[in-house]
Amino acid sequence: WADKLYVYYNATQEGKKDVNKIVGIGNVKIIKGKMWKAFSGKAKYLKKEDKLILEDNPKVWYGEDLVEGDVVIIYFNQGKSEVLSKGEGRVKAYVYSK
Repeated sequence: WADKLYVYYNATQEGKKDVNKIVGIGNVKIIKGKMWKAFSGKAKYLKKEDKLILEDNPKVWYGEDLVEGDVVIIYFNQGKSEVLSKGEGRVKAYVYSK
């Protein structure tokens, strides 16, 4: 979900269109499965790399665990993520053990 959503295509040899990038701007909300969700002001998904870049106050939850920073990059095909700060900022992580 987003206020504005832009979908970028590549034309295939068969004459079909293949999505290569999706950009969401404003009140972005992404849900993947039952455990994973994210909110941000801007999101860019790169299909070929299976990578999601979240900016503008991103917050990402996996279950109850939460990470926040200036930029959050999710590498879905690698099962990892990066939380980055710009300048002197800090990143935050809240991890709950059971």
